[in-house]
Amino acid sequence: MGYQRGGWYSYDLLERVIGVGDFADGGSTERIIPELQSLAAGDTVELSPNGGFTVAVLQPDRSLVLHIPMDPLTGGPSSDQSKVVLEWTWAFVLQPTEHGCRLIIRVHGDLRPGWLLVTLPLLDPVHLLMERKMLRTIKQRVESANSG
Repeated sequence: MGYQRGGWYSYDLLERVIGVGDFADGGSTERIIPELQSLAAGDTVELSPNGGFTVAVLQPDRSLVLHIPMDPLTGGPSSDQSKVVLEWTWAFVLQPTEHGCRLIIRVHGDLRPGWLLVTLPLLDPVHLLMERKMLRTIKQRVESANSG
């Protein structure tokens, strides 16, 4: 998953337009790319050429938690806390079920300064739309892999 990796599994054309859509297979991949499977805590999952998420937690076959303190000017990560506007944590958890497993995704965002919370109604629907497409695409990939 990620920029210059397997993709975001959402709307590839839109992702290319906004600068986060340069993927290993040209679009969100339909295969496992072996050379991209060695991810570890502390690694970076690129969001764009400006940087990306830090792998905060990785439990293979169980969970992946990504974190990014975003700089509003670059849209990428910031090491300068005075420039951080959004602290973003994105968790992907596989929960066992009687039929296999369920993928659960959770997001936590902290906007600073507090008055920026008024922008949340603008950000939330866009993220919901993109993440819904991501989940549907992942489901489609898994189902097609299991049917073959």
